[in-house]
Amino acid sequence: MPFDGSFVLQPRVKPPRGWRAWLARWRERRAARRLLRDCLATDPRFARDIGLTADEIGVETVRPFWQEIRRR
Repeated sequence: MPFDGSFVLQPRVKPPRGWRAWLARWRERRAARRLLRDCLATDPRFARDIGLTADEIGVETVRPFWQEIRRR
């Protein structure tokens, strides 16, 4: 699933059921964090455009894939 920046404002949801759903969620988190890291490396203005600081993105991108994405 492509990263569209909407993860910041989404409400918390209940964890999915079953191992396939967990695996899909983990893969989505890993892809979102990788895309954040790549976008920040390409253009430093990216963080400002999505309303975060470069430090906040840096902290998020080093978190393990099994931990939820932090929301504001």
